[in-house]
Amino acid sequence: MVGLKKYTELALLNKEILSLNQELLSIKESLLIKNEQLLKEIEERKMLEKKNEDMLIHAGRLALLGEMATGVAHELNQPLSIIRTNMQTLEFMGKEDLSFTELKEIIVSCIKQTDRAAHIVSHMRDFARVNQTHNMPINLYVPLDEAIAMFNEQFRLHEIALTRDYGDDIPFLSCSSQEMEQLIVNLLS
Repeated sequence: MVGLKKYTELALLNKEILSLNQELLSIKESLLIKNEQLLKEIEERKMLEKKNEDMLIHAGRLALLGEMATGVAHELNQPLSIIRTNMQTLEFMGKEDLSFTELKEIIVSCIKQTDRAAHIVSHMRDFARVNQTHNMPINLYVPLDEAIAMFNEQFRLHEIALTRDYGDDIPFLSCSSQEMEQLIVNLLS
């Protein structure tokens, strides 16, 4: 009888242990599912934060462009004025004899100024574009020169003489050229 009682108690304990194990497995599965959901939510939030950060950077870049619009307008007006003056010279000299050399000089000047205006417009468009961050080795002089070029008119208006004296031994830097330029522009503004 004692043996049967022990056997019955062991069977009940075994059944209870199996039930608890089943409950633990169920809780474990539930936790795994919850963890997966949390990881997915974390990843989605990180992506949203990155998107918001990119949008803030872009908005800042556009705000800066708005502030610089006067200087850019002046920068564009210079080559356009030179082209206009050259064309008026051609019109005036067309009434007289114009040597081929004089004509060629005027045309070359117009082409250079057109290229200059196109570069200004292209650079401002690139600067305003939503950032596509690509880290790669860059020559630091390039974003530095591009950023400084955006402030040429402001420097002139405030009678600031800027001297660039770059060393020959500055190594390439692995970063986003556009972000580096934005950093320099922020420092200058």
